[in-house]
Amino acid sequence: GVEQGGGVSSAEKLGSMVADPGILGFIGPSVGSTAAARSKRSISSHHRRRGRFLTVATDKVSSSQADIGKPQSKSFVNGQDRIEDTGEETQTTLLQDILRRLNIFRKTEYDGEILRMALPSYGSMLMDPLASLVDTLFVGRLGVLPLAGVGVANSLFCYFSWMFFFLVATTTSEVAIAKATKSGTEQSEGISKTVGGALWIAFAIGFLSMFFAWFGAPFFISLFGAKGGVSMFAIEYLRIRAYALPAHMCFFVLTGALRGLQDFDSPLFASVLCNVANVALDAFFMVGLGMGVAGVAAATTIAQVTSCLVLGWVVVRKGCLRLEHIFKLPSKAARDGILRPGAVMVMNEVSESFVLTVTSAMATRLGPVEGAAMALARQLWGIVGVFWWPLAIVSQSMAASLFAAKSIEAMRTVVGRMGQIAFYAASMAGLLLVITMPILPGLFIKDEAVKRATQLILPIIALTLPFDAVVDVVGGALTGCKQYAYVARAMVIAATVSIAILFFLLHGLRVGLPGVWIALGFCSVTKLAFAVPRYFKISRSVEPEPAT
Repeated sequence: GVEQGGGVSSAEKLGSMVADPGILGFIGPSVGSTAAARSKRSISSHHRRRGRFLTVATDKVSSSQADIGKPQSKSFVNGQDRIEDTGEETQTTLLQDILRRLNIFRKTEYDGEILRMALPSYGSMLMDPLASLVDTLFVGRLGVLPLAGVGVANSLFCYFSWMFFFLVATTTSEVAIAKATKSGTEQSEGISKTVGGALWIAFAIGFLSMFFAWFGAPFFISLFGAKGGVSMFAIEYLRIRAYALPAHMCFFVLTGALRGLQDFDSPLFASVLCNVANVALDAFFMVGLGMGVAGVAAATTIAQVTSCLVLGWVVVRKGCLRLEHIFKLPSKAARDGILRPGAVMVMNEVSESFVLTVTSAMATRLGPVEGAAMALARQLWGIVGVFWWPLAIVSQSMAASLFAAKSIEAMRTVVGRMGQIAFYAASMAGLLLVITMPILPGLFIKDEAVKRATQLILPIIALTLPFDAVVDVVGGALTGCKQYAYVARAMVIAATVSIAILFFLLHGLRVGLPGVWIALGFCSVTKLAFAVPRYFKISRSVEPEPAT
C-alpha cells in the first residue's frame, strides 16, 4: 500500500525489493554496517495510505561526483534508515540476500534482549513436565490403580487449563501495548486497570471451572472409560485439584502481565517455588501423614495457590497492580478486550486439538502397533518442541510492544531473528531425531514392531519441524499484534486441508502410518502459508492497522 513518486523505474523497484527486509524478514534480519547508514541526512516524508502518495526527499548524503545520477533507494538495516545504491555495481542478487539472511552467526542489536527473555522461558517450560514427573514418582509407589486414576484426572485438569490459556496471551498483548503507548502515571494506571480487570475475569472462569470439575467429576471421568478403582482414585484426585483452578487462572493473568512487561524471570521463580513446595508437601502428606492420592492432590493444590500469591505480590510490588483495581469490577470494554479474543483463541486451540485427535484416532484404527507408534511419536514431537516454543512466547511479547510503539523496523528485525534461530534449532532437533533413529524408540518401548513403525515416521517428523518452528514464531508475532481472528481462521483452514489429505492418503492411496504425519505436515505448511503473508503486510506498514 506504499508507493514512491518521482518516476521509479522497474530496476529501482527490483533493487528496493531485494534490499527490503520485509520480503524475507521471517528468515532472518538484514545485518551489516555501512557508512551510509550512519551518515547525516534529513528525510521529509509525506505518507501515502489509501490513496495518498509517499514522497521521500533525501539531503546531506555524502556522495562523490561519480555517484550523481545513479539510482538510489531507501531501505532499513537493524531498524535504521539506510540510503542504498541500487546501481549495477552494488546491486545484490536475491540468492545473495537469502544467504545473508540465513547466516545465523551475524549478530543483531537485539540478540542480548532475546536471550535474556528466552532463557527463563525455557526454564519455566521445563517446570511443568517436572511437576507431573514428581507426582508420578510418588503416586507410582501406591500401585497401578492410583497411578492410572491420577493420570486420567491430570488429563482432565490439563484440559481445563488449556481451554483458558488465552488469559496469558491476551493479557500479554494488552499490557505490552499499554507499556508502549503510555508513560508515567497514565502508563501504570492503564496497566493496573488491565491486570485488575483480567484477574476478575480469571477468577470468575476459575470458580465456574472448579464448580463443573467438582460436581461433574464422575461424568467427566466416565468419558475416559475409567471404571472401578481407577475411577474412584481419579474422582478423588480431580475434586481436590479443582480447588486450585481459581488460583491457576489468576496465575495465567499474572504471568501474562509480567510477559507484557518483558519480565520472564519472575514467572520462572514462581514455577521453581511451586515445584519445590510440591515435592516437600508430597513427602509430608504421603510419607508423613499417609494420605495417599488425596495427599498428592492436596500438595499440588497448595503449591499452585502459593505460587499464585507470590506472583501476585511481585506484580503489586512492581506497581503494576493497585489494590483499588483488584476490588473494582472490569468495565465492558475491559471484558470485551479479554473475552472476545479469548473466544477466538479457544476456536483456534479446538481446531488444533481436533486435528491431533482425528490423526491419533485414524492411526489407532490402522492397528495397535500403529496406534502405539503414533503415541510415541507425539511424545517425541513434544519433547523436541522445547527447542523453539519459548521463542514463540518471546516473539509475542516483543512484537506486541514494538508494534504498539510503531517501531515496525525493529519488530521486523526481532521477529526475523527469532524465526531464524527457531528454524535452525528445529533443523538441529530434526537432525538429532534422524541420527538417533536406530536407538531412540528402544529407550521408550521394547516391542520390535512398534520400534520399526516409529523409525519409519521419524524422518517425516524431522522434515516438518522447521515449518512448525517458523509458524510458531510468526504466529506469536501475529498474536502480539492482536490478529487473533486471522490466526484462528488460518488454523481452521489448515485443519480442514490436513484432514482432507489424511483421508485421501489413508483411504485413497493407502499409505498407512506415514500418511498420518504427512497430513500433519501439511497442516503446518498451510498455517505458514497464511501466517507469513499476513506478517509481511503488517511489518511493511508505517502505522499499525486496526486489530482484526
